[in-house]
Amino acid sequence: MTESKATDLLSPYFDKLRAIVIDGFKDYTKEYAHVSHKHHARSRACLIHDHIAHYARERLLGIKDFHQIPTKIRNLFDVKGELVLQFKKLTRKLRTSNIRTQLSFNFDGQMAVHELPGIPSRLPKLSLGYVPRRDWTDIDGVFLTYSVGKRLNWFISLTDASEQPEIFPATIPNEPQPQISTTRRVRAKSPRRKQSGDAIAGI
Repeated sequence: MTESKATDLLSPYFDKLRAIVIDGFKDYTKEYAHVSHKHHARSRACLIHDHIAHYARERLLGIKDFHQIPTKIRNLFDVKGELVLQFKKLTRKLRTSNIRTQLSFNFDGQMAVHELPGIPSRLPKLSLGYVPRRDWTDIDGVFLTYSVGKRLNWFISLTDASEQPEIFPATIPNEPQPQISTTRRVRAKSPRRKQSGDAIAGI
């Protein structure tokens, strides 16, 4: 799956997808603020995911291009029969935050996922995710990502230009540096050209 192909398919829905993630996260900060200090990061991520999944079902299932994939293991959507989309918490290197299982290995590796009957294994699997601030009070960014195994091939920032987050830590030396895609709908600022070892800017 190329970045341009994913943009063609999903750019009409970028604002809606971003709002789903933002609203799901805000539910957590609003409803659990008084007890959030008791929650492990994994518990926070699970609660936030449940709220995001609720909004995704509520707002996407009425759109003909989106079909929920019937599975008990994840909240996944088939988009026009062209790609599979999941909602996930992301690390600050924009990789999915998973308990490593065979399912997550196959999903991130773009391999066949046997738990998804009727879904062709050739369909690319993308993640729409958020990076929380270190104190979990807000989101540092919303991103559409495409990975093959441990390699992040590309990502698109859906972060609103008015909510630019702090600069992320430097990436691993010699690791290929992804390029931020900016579109008129997303209104993300164009990042400066990065040198090897620089921090990811603009996300």
